[in-house]
Amino acid sequence: MGALDDEATALYALPVEEFTAARDARVKELRGSDRPLADSVKALRRPTVAAWAVNQLVRQREDLVRQVLSIGDSLREAQAGAEGDALRELSKQRRQVVAAVVTQTRELADDEGVRLTDAVADQVAATLQAALADPEAAEQVLAGCLAQPLTSTGVASFGGVGDRPAPAKGTRATVTDIRSKQPEPVDPKKRKKAEKRVKQAEKALKQATKRHEAAQEDHRSAQAEQLHLESRLEELRRQLAEVETEAEQTATRVDELEGEVEETEELVDAAREKLDEAREKLAGLDD
Repeated sequence: MGALDDEATALYALPVEEFTAARDARVKELRGSDRPLADSVKALRRPTVAAWAVNQLVRQREDLVRQVLSIGDSLREAQAGAEGDALRELSKQRRQVVAAVVTQTRELADDEGVRLTDAVADQVAATLQAALADPEAAEQVLAGCLAQPLTSTGVASFGGVGDRPAPAKGTRATVTDIRSKQPEPVDPKKRKKAEKRVKQAEKALKQATKRHEAAQEDHRSAQAEQLHLESRLEELRRQLAEVETEAEQTATRVDELEGEVEETEELVDAAREKLDEAREKLAGLDD
């Protein structure tokens, strides 16, 4: 990983609202030591909310993202020779997987205090679909440094004929080119194997989602218990402060009374001496 990759990784891990200020501050730091790197960092764009959400998903649930993206090859392989019902079933499976991951993304965003609108969630879904459709898009997602959501435009897709990628800019597709790119029939055994891998991945995702939900519930319960204990601790601290104040006041009173005891003790000694003198005089009169 290069220096720019390191800088981008650190910046795109930040909350959206902190990105621009942190980037500009970092550019100022780099100006004196590495001007080209500073210029490259300055060119980094502030992520959209959808891109930020996908970046956070990769950082916090990379295992889940890799698991989901691993079925991309299987889906492409299975689709190559699929027709009719089989093609529709594959598309359905893809949508189900993407929907489950979008739900996970929304929950992670909620934990960070960010609510994903339906429009933003759709952009997250489009990004995941693009990553499932194209290995290069998958690598971009896994890097966790997206500034914009991805779309399936220009990359392979799991849709129908109308989803075939457009030719790159500066080139022109010919009839021969299109015919040469038509998929070869796939061995039914390979398709069955690929479909099995998809089902296994869906099952694994379902289990991971269930464990995640259970962990979230345990976390919420622990947080509630923590708040309860902190409240009790605060009350005990308040009571302790009151007792300490009373103890200090009592200690002061003890010091004051100690002085009074010493003073009255001197008075007692003086009175005793006077009493002894008076008794001696009285006894002398009797003699």
